[in-house]
Amino acid sequence: RALVTDDWPRAYVAVTGGPVPGVRVVRQSDHPGAVALYGPFRRVAQLRDAVRALAEATGVRDCTVEGLALGRPVRRQHAACLRHAIGTCAGPCIGAGEAAPYHDGVAECRAFLEGRTAAPLARVTAAMHEAAEARAVERAGALKGRVVLLAWLRDRVRHFTANVDRLTSQYRAPATDGGTHVYLVRRGTVRAECPAPRTAADAEAFQMLVARVYHPDEPAGADLPPHALDEFALVASWFRRKPEARGRTVPPTTPWKA
Repeated sequence: RALVTDDWPRAYVAVTGGPVPGVRVVRQSDHPGAVALYGPFRRVAQLRDAVRALAEATGVRDCTVEGLALGRPVRRQHAACLRHAIGTCAGPCIGAGEAAPYHDGVAECRAFLEGRTAAPLARVTAAMHEAAEARAVERAGALKGRVVLLAWLRDRVRHFTANVDRLTSQYRAPATDGGTHVYLVRRGTVRAECPAPRTAADAEAFQMLVARVYHPDEPAGADLPPHALDEFALVASWFRRKPEARGRTVPPTTPWKA
């Protein structure tokens, strides 16, 4: 199996765990604090701005302060929280905020990153229109910037999800011995691989393997587990750099014909 590397800058959106989850942009797909990762995305600087806009729209923290709790005093690492002061964060770094609404914001943040809701974008858009009608020009302009960023992030999430779902097929590649090697690719990751069947018994076993790999239980659009993101980038890069490889793919449940 050939190894393909990608040299374009990329980053991921991480949702962290713990009592007070947060959202942030990270460079590595094995970020130790992440409980969910989305990406990879290009345009890292724009991604950082978009994730800040999402954090502000959902009230989720995007800082790296540790040892936080909601609704009880903590050892402050900063004199004040600017985002809390302007109403865009619950302020766990200063001991503010309640658990239930904060975790609702985290759930909404994840739903947005998974393409299941556009509520943060809708709220910011509505606030922008209200500011414009009130002739609050400066606030309307600032909100418009957030709308643009959130719309960009929503579109990138949709594009990524579509690419993940599109990369599902059998890839029948030439083998070094002159035969064929089959890779069963599902949602951008190689789930199984084997030499092409040579006998009727091989073909029957192959179809049983295909049935297991492409069982319909895995929903389209579901986020990839963190350990699969690098492999997805590798597989996507392979097919992007080698268009002829696309010609060697067949629909996932295609039976083998000797």
